[in-house]
Formats: sequence, structure tokens, C-alpha cells
Amino acid sequence: MANALFGTWKLTAAQYAVIGSSEIIDYLGDEPQGCLVYTPQGDMTVQLMGSSRPVFTSGDRLGGTDEEVRAAFESYQAYFGSYEVDMQTGTVTHVIQGCFFPNFVGSRQLRYFKLEGIEEGSPNKDKLILTTPPLLMRGKEARGHLIWQRST
Repeated sequence: MANALFGTWKLTAAQYAVIGSSEIIDYLGDEPQGCLVYTPQGDMTVQLMGSSRPVFTSGDRLGGTDEEVRAAFESYQAYFGSYEVDMQTGTVTHVIQGCFFPNFVGSRQLRYFKLEGIEEGSPNKDKLILTTPPLLMRGKEARGHLIWQRST
């Protein structure tokens, strides 16, 4: 059943709800883009991108203003590594080898997952919902809720 995660997934929605509040940290905007890949060999990679990212006026990827660099950093997330699935608890753990956010490198990031879609009994489902444990975002604890559509 762990093979139900194998493949490429396209991000369709992402929200981070502040715990104990109705506040939503919507740093990826209304139409986020992203790609999540789980391989049969146990490798994974994910990229998340905000819906409206301003370009650097200089055109120099290492020469943006402080504001441009901050906006670019805050509207993108990417990491890669391996993963472990626990079907009994409905969790997948991302074992992060490299990440744009240095604090995640070498960490184990737990995600709760739920597969939905295609008729009952099918080995593959077409919708993956990942929920994070509380994460610190803008000084507040928030829980991420990301919805993915199977691409392959």
C-alpha cells in the first residue's frame, strides 16, 4: 500500500492555519504551484511556489535588493531527501538531505496523509492530502494543509 504514494503530484491548494485561531498564513497565495515526487527507491523531492512572485529588477539572481531576496525566499520552499511511510499511523516522514531553509537540513519532517479519489479498491488514488504537525511561521504555530493531484 505504501506504493500508493509513488509518482508525481501537482499542488492544487496550500494553507497554513494558525493553531487556536481562525488566522490563515497564506504565504503561497491563491493559486500556488508545486511538485511532489515519491520514487519506488525511497527518494523524494518537493517544490512549492507562490502564485505571484516579483522578478528581480536587475535580472541578476545573486544581485536582488534585500526586499526582492526576502520576497523570493518567503514565497518558495524546496527540499529533497528520502521518505518513510507508516500505513498504520497514516504518516510519511520526509528525511531531509537538502533544503532552501537550512534549519530543515538533516531533520525528519512528519506529515499525516490521506489518499482519496478513484473508485474503492483501486491501488492508486488521485488526490493526496498532507497535513503538517505545528510549524513555526511568522512567530506563530501553524498547521499546514496541502492538497495534491496525481500527475503520473
